[in-house]
Amino acid sequence: MRLRRKRRFVRCPECNSKIFAEREVCPGCGRIMLKPKKKRNKKLTAIIIAVLSVAVVLAVVLSARYIIRLRTEISVDVHLKADKKLSAVTDQDGFVRQSIENRKKLVESELKKLTKDELIEKYTFNDENRTFEFTYGDGSYGAVMINTFDKALSGADKGYAVLDDKGDLVINNRLDETARANAESLGLKAKVFGFYTDKSLEQWVRKRTEIWNANGMKTELDTDVTMKELETALKSEDMIFLDGHGFIYKKQAALCFGEAVTEKSLKKYSRELRSGQLFELIMPKAKYYCARPQFFSTQYSKDELSGRMVFINACRSADSDRLTKTFRQLGVKGLIAVNGDIYSYYIAEAEDALVYSLLCGDSVQQALDYALSIYGADDLAWAREFDGTPDVSRKLTAGKLMIITGGEHTLK
Repeated sequence: MRLRRKRRFVRCPECNSKIFAEREVCPGCGRIMLKPKKKRNKKLTAIIIAVLSVAVVLAVVLSARYIIRLRTEISVDVHLKADKKLSAVTDQDGFVRQSIENRKKLVESELKKLTKDELIEKYTFNDENRTFEFTYGDGSYGAVMINTFDKALSGADKGYAVLDDKGDLVINNRLDETARANAESLGLKAKVFGFYTDKSLEQWVRKRTEIWNANGMKTELDTDVTMKELETALKSEDMIFLDGHGFIYKKQAALCFGEAVTEKSLKKYSRELRSGQLFELIMPKAKYYCARPQFFSTQYSKDELSGRMVFINACRSADSDRLTKTFRQLGVKGLIAVNGDIYSYYIAEAEDALVYSLLCGDSVQQALDYALSIYGADDLAWAREFDGTPDVSRKLTAGKLMIITGGEHTLK
């Protein structure tokens, strides 16, 4: 015998008639009754909720990644379009033969167009450096120098130290016997990061590197410097020479080592450019990366360069305290930088004498005093004495080497 399912009754709220629960209309008064709720498929509901949750999480992640990318990476397309337009102006034949004012007008005209097209946000002109400083549409930094790097600052060497009859290097009658012994006992390593627009100066530095190696100080010369290399290379050397081009950018000293800007490298340095550690320098027939103080303070932690001797041999590297302060915070043992624009040969020769003095056991201050006593207190004095150019009227201000910190320290 099959049992019948007991039917459920309800009462009509209007006439109080007792009716079956599944009835849609009350037979007593005709009131429309509420339809019974259908049971939901719990499994289907759970699947729907899970899918929606994943979609929401994915949307949040993608949105966050997009925002982070906007804030931490450059728009390569913006850079390429703006660079192409600006280089078309600076690279045209006859650009560098025009007056400074005409060059300035040509570049500014293009910058105005790029600003209108939102490839560039804003720009200003630094009259001292003859450089337009600007911000790309993605917030990263750039510059247009309407001059080339001044090759005249490389000078022409006529006073390099000579070898005596024993084959030893003589600087102002000072032999390098003690220097060689100290260098060998200390096991010193030096690295020269050089960007030389004058080929004769580069050859001179190569010869100097050979002599330093022959005298017991293991020295490596790098004339193909990349920003990526500079992110780690300073940690492994005892003496570091940053022989680059320097100038003031946004009121801070900036350094250029000649790495060319390409589409591939723009992607490689995307975060460094977007964060303002690096910026692009566009100039006649060239585009280079330049490092700001933030580059070194970001790539190296506090005191990470402890015990290193650093020589920043670039124009104006001591004219703004942000760069020198950064290296002090990184813990360098001694730091020498440049005040003003300076002849490269003067730096190179003074550097040579300074190194030998240090290797002989002198302090940084004694070594600099020794170098200046030989080659002159500034580069104008050197030009008159060694370069054979008493008329230095085209360079009105003297460039000087300055001790920033660690004047009392020796190499030991």
